[in-house]
Amino acid sequence: MTEKVTNRGGHDPYAHAPAVALCPPPRCFHPVPFSNLQLCGELARWERPGNHWFETQYFCDVHRRSSDVPIPDVHLFRRVRVNVDVMFAAVHVHAPIAHTEVIARLHAAVTAYGGLLDINAVRSDVVKSSAPVVPVERNSSPGDLE
Repeated sequence: MTEKVTNRGGHDPYAHAPAVALCPPPRCFHPVPFSNLQLCGELARWERPGNHWFETQYFCDVHRRSSDVPIPDVHLFRRVRVNVDVMFAAVHVHAPIAHTEVIARLHAAVTAYGGLLDINAVRSDVVKSSAPVVPVERNSSPGDLE
């Protein structure tokens, strides 16, 4: 059974959202008290529909309610892109071996947390480490306030 989702004004809330091919899996929205992450974040299979698309939440098997429904193939989500440089010490001096090994590790780490790796470029340099920075001692007493 397929039915068109509409908001109270009768408009399709999906109309403005582009369809994308790179779709990371939905993740669980269940709050986790006293956690640094504050939300479960495990892979979700269940949807808790709201009144509008932005109120819909997704949940894992552990945190689902009996009233939750399976997540449909076409569903809305916010896809977050983070552009960062991640550096590894290579396992081998030859670039193809080093790049392949690092990409495999990064892919495993990202997918384990529900992410999707979209590699735009890989680069590497042969470098040497520098001497560690020596901390400068300060002349202060234990009772001094900064």
